[in-house]
Amino acid sequence: MILSSIFRALTRCKLGTHNFDGCNILLQIWFLEHFYRHPTITNFRELWPNRTYDHQKRIDQCDLPEGIDTWKKLLLTLSARQITWNYDWFSSKEVICESAYHSYLVLIGLDGVQHYAPLRVMRQFARLQEVPPTRDMSKFCYDFGKDQPHDEEEIMKIWYASKVSELNEMVEDRDRGEVIPEYITWFSDPSSFRDRPEGSNRRRNDQRTIERLKEELEHAQMTIAKQQAQQQAGVAQIRLSIEKDYQSALGIMDKDLKHAKNEAARLEEELANTIGLVRRVEANKNKLQEDLSIIEEDAHQQQLEFDQQKEQFERERAHWIRSKGQLYAQLEEIKRQKRGYQHADFEAEQRQWMIERGVLNRRIEEYEGREAQMGHALNTTQMWL
Repeated sequence: MILSSIFRALTRCKLGTHNFDGCNILLQIWFLEHFYRHPTITNFRELWPNRTYDHQKRIDQCDLPEGIDTWKKLLLTLSARQITWNYDWFSSKEVICESAYHSYLVLIGLDGVQHYAPLRVMRQFARLQEVPPTRDMSKFCYDFGKDQPHDEEEIMKIWYASKVSELNEMVEDRDRGEVIPEYITWFSDPSSFRDRPEGSNRRRNDQRTIERLKEELEHAQMTIAKQQAQQQAGVAQIRLSIEKDYQSALGIMDKDLKHAKNEAARLEEELANTIGLVRRVEANKNKLQEDLSIIEEDAHQQQLEFDQQKEQFERERAHWIRSKGQLYAQLEEIKRQKRGYQHADFEAEQRQWMIERGVLNRRIEEYEGREAQMGHALNTTQMWL
């Protein structure tokens, strides 16, 4: 209701009224919040809830211009970057932006009805500003009077079909707002803001029908555009999903390729090591064969020497056996001579015989020792061969 009164007062001023009879303080607070830069985050401890009480103090701090010309110059030179489009203490989670029947809303005040088009000021609600539809809204712009018709049922129908912009449609930069390039072109076109008799209620029936058909057509176009946007978003999502899957598959293939390369390098290294090992084994085999040939040759030579030593041993053994037989025969002969010897030099002969006997025994022992050594050497040589 307060918003309707402010908009009705502004509309009257636009039509030539010299007195603004709306809520001046609220309009000034709105002006200061949007057109004068201040910290993005409000210090509620200092300023809340004394916006009204501290209003004059805040005006003095802003150093506002004086005079109509100065104000006009300020407003004409004001740029978008100098405007705070959405301030922090304004709740923008859910915003009623339009109706299913019209692209605008209808406000009912104490003294009249005023149309309101939030789609033209979506930046103030921290939403993306697009090109708003242009409608003839003069049907819902009038003051209450005796001769003025008032269709309350249609106005309530518009409100019951309200559309809400959710929190997920809020832009990141709430302070500066975001717009599409087409909106800049539309805003710069003077024909977009051609004057219309907002306060006049005289319309022809055919003109109303044309406007209604235009609204229905544009509503259908908006619905189609939204569906196309949703389809494009779906296609973009599918494309993004395919790209992600492709990148994921590509990453897996790249990982597998690196693993295969590492495995191939490892196998090549193992093959090189195996080839080196085979070559070393072949070299060792050749060396062992050479050593075996040398050993076999040495064994053959030693076998020949052994055979010669054995033959020599057999000859010496046969000679020793003959010598032993001769010694035993000599010993028996000495014994026999001893028994038949009766002359005076018997003791001298006996001593001589004992000496010869000891010599013979020592020779026998030497022959037996040599026989044992040669037998041990023969056994050792046979075991080694």
